[in-house]
Amino acid sequence: MNPGVYIIVNKINGKKYVGSSFNINSRWKDHLSMLRKGVHHSPHFQNAYNIDGEKEFEFIIMEPVEDPNKLVFAEQIWLDYYKSYLPENGYNICKTAGSVLGISRSKDTRIKMSLVKRGENNPMYGKKPSEESRIKISLANKGKVNSEETRRKIREAKLGKPRPLELKNRLSEISKNLWKDPEYRDKNHTCKGQSVPCSSEKKRKISLANQGKVRSVGCKQKLREIMLGKKFSAETKDKMRKSQKSRRDLERGAACPN
Repeated sequence: MNPGVYIIVNKINGKKYVGSSFNINSRWKDHLSMLRKGVHHSPHFQNAYNIDGEKEFEFIIMEPVEDPNKLVFAEQIWLDYYKSYLPENGYNICKTAGSVLGISRSKDTRIKMSLVKRGENNPMYGKKPSEESRIKISLANKGKVNSEETRRKIREAKLGKPRPLELKNRLSEISKNLWKDPEYRDKNHTCKGQSVPCSSEKKRKISLANQGKVRSVGCKQKLREIMLGKKFSAETKDKMRKSQKSRRDLERGAACPN
């Protein structure tokens, strides 16, 4: 590790990009990689690189910083000195060192950045986290509650995507292990083979969540196959009959308003 502050200078017009890194020796390579692929986070810098060419830019180490905790402070001093966040002076986007505020990447740039990090280009490609790492990740995420917006985005991203067989098998194994735990089993079942009755509030939420949903032909076919050959008790049949009658009454009321 070799922390320090650096500048990248355009030899034609003297404009500068000020930055800092924990490994200053490899930082220039990182910038070049992004610039060559056309996905640098500074559009002004990217445009200058595209027009002037790579040979017109020089990487200079301005100040080695022994204490990494003072790295951002040192970068801020050089940012204020050169004022490279002003378009006439340089290529920095943010006035504050270590901040990403103000960076607004276009959709095209985001797609490019995503593509260059896929597959073998991804640093995590082919790597599996150790058991210790998985435990740490699990502990770090415990208690976190995603916002409604985040849940919506996750739902949309997964919609229509079939789960790989390997993932299905893993989820199935996790579920089987959970049900082997007597405490978990007691919590989720009143007795063997019977689910805990839903509260009125839970039923209401389920009803609201399913309102307006239209099942696809494939979904209907799967449900039909699951239900095929099943025998229902008289009590269950009576509940289903009442539910269907209630739904039909609601439909008639909607079709024939007073």
